[in-house]
Amino acid sequence: MLEVKSVSKSLGDRTILDEVSFSADAGRITGLVGARGAGKTTALRIVLGLMDADDGSVELDGEELEGGDRQNFGYLPEERGLYPSMPVGEQLVYFARLHGMSLGAAEKNAITLLERFDISDRAYSLLEQLTASEAQRVQIAAALAHDPDVVVLDEPFRDLDDEGIQLVFKFLADHAASGVPILIASDRWDQVEKFADDVVVLSRGKVHDSGSTDALRNRDGQQFELELSSDTGWIHDIEGIEVLEQAERRAIFSTNEKTKAQDVLRRAVETGDVRKFSSVSPALAEVFREVV
Repeated sequence: MLEVKSVSKSLGDRTILDEVSFSADAGRITGLVGARGAGKTTALRIVLGLMDADDGSVELDGEELEGGDRQNFGYLPEERGLYPSMPVGEQLVYFARLHGMSLGAAEKNAITLLERFDISDRAYSLLEQLTASEAQRVQIAAALAHDPDVVVLDEPFRDLDDEGIQLVFKFLADHAASGVPILIASDRWDQVEKFADDVVVLSRGKVHDSGSTDALRNRDGQQFELELSSDTGWIHDIEGIEVLEQAERRAIFSTNEKTKAQDVLRRAVETGDVRKFSSVSPALAEVFREVV
């Protein structure tokens, strides 16, 4: 488990991070989300040891990290840093070797990554000859080339097309399943909630909320959608629920009590023909619209 404990960071008189604490569990993908300027990149840089915290610590499996302990971390920085005029395959081998991997293992890993990201036909192409999505796949592959024990990716969705996103995150899920904590930071709420197991919401340098993706979607109660062949105005009379939307024959409500949802359904059956009654999963950006 990767743990950030009460980390604070200021630049001049500006507080970037204010006692930030969160964890990224082994075997799971954790998404760090928030608006631009929320402190996501600073948090990642402190995790990687690229920036010192004013207070707090970063631990891996209960041990506080020092510089050399991050040798086998994989990192995709916000500022990309590959070589435009170097063949793609050579770059992956080169970065794996920088982390101490043998030539044979580095070449094997490069072949695997190129195949999994569907760019094996670009192995001998220069990076500058690739499309933006292909180049981004190579950037992410370079962060994974040495088979890292911890993966930290800053804005991994940038420039990836839909196919690239699916390929990359299928590989990341498989890599996480081997017992690796994976931490991604992005302001793409829609993509983070699609692929992350857990989410940490940052707002103005503080942790606003955190938990599993499903738990955060239902933070304000489980939502339900009701559609009738008759009017739904009576739903406002049901105690213990919050009506989020209500039209003539359709309503969306939330409740923390399952019995209240059953009360609504029972009343609906008595009132008229029920066309639809189902649970609804709101988007995280909707749940946390105050900090998006």
